[in-house]
Amino acid sequence: YVRALRPHQWTKNFLLALPVLVTQKVTVDNIVLIGLAFVAFCLVASSVYLINDMADLNSDRQHPRKRQRPFASGSATLVRAFPLIPILNIAGFALAATVSAAFFITICAYFVLTLAYSFSLKRRPIADVVALGGLYMVRVFAGGMAIGDVLSPFMLGFCVFFFLCLALIKRWAEL
Repeated sequence: YVRALRPHQWTKNFLLALPVLVTQKVTVDNIVLIGLAFVAFCLVASSVYLINDMADLNSDRQHPRKRQRPFASGSATLVRAFPLIPILNIAGFALAATVSAAFFITICAYFVLTLAYSFSLKRRPIADVVALGGLYMVRVFAGGMAIGDVLSPFMLGFCVFFFLCLALIKRWAEL
């Protein structure tokens, strides 16, 4: 069940710290806020990974790599994992609310975008890479919201294009 939460994917959430580093606002308060934001993102992201794996169960069983995932392989059961989804979301969103209202709204947007990606966007070639890049971008933006800092248009622009390129490279590598 821990593998089903995909903790190896949590490293992406270190992007939340980018605004603190770039703006050189490394303070104890900001480190605590980013730490709380990181945990909130991990919890919410893991809930979506569970939802995605449950929704894609049949196709994952046919995929050479994805068939090794806990649900597809049968090492974890949906019945036992299903209650984890609301628990992870309640904990993640409650934690997000303690960071700031702007961060809470941003993580809600992240949740909606990940659900849209899981159920629709990943099946659409261009929307797929735009959404992937956007999910990385939301993490950087959320880090700024967590510390109450508006990111510069230059940083946002750079991140958009950088993450779009990463998403395109990811899809190209899969081909």
